[in-house]
Amino acid sequence: MEIDAGVLEVALGIGLLAVGILVGRWIRHRSSPLQARIEELDQLLAEERERRTAYEAAVGKHFEQTSDLFRDLTQQYTVLYAHLAEGSRELCGDRQVALGRGFDLPGLSPGEAPPPEAESAPETAPEEAPPEEAPAEESSEPER
Repeated sequence: MEIDAGVLEVALGIGLLAVGILVGRWIRHRSSPLQARIEELDQLLAEERERRTAYEAAVGKHFEQTSDLFRDLTQQYTVLYAHLAEGSRELCGDRQVALGRGFDLPGLSPGEAPPPEAESAPETAPEEAPPEEAPAEESSEPER
């Protein structure tokens, strides 16, 4: 019983096709959990990117508001300073106080200590110092 070579080739082809199909299904079955994990990680990455974008927007909004508040504070300080200067001119007459003290001082660099005169409290002038109380004189009479 001789087998024809053509039949053998067809049988071998069908067998290899079946083996290929089985190997393909096995590979697909093994890779489907990996594909699910990849999709899960892609979703987590997208969520983290959204959170980061929202955080960056919140930080930008915070510093924009901080900038607005400092600008308003500076404007209010300027109005207050003008009010004090005008009051000094009107109320102090010849005894005007120099209101510009401190503006001529150089700015500080980060980490630089202020000059010693800026650290100490301003001294009161002798005419502004509160009068010292005289020590109570001891009386020669005994207490009753």
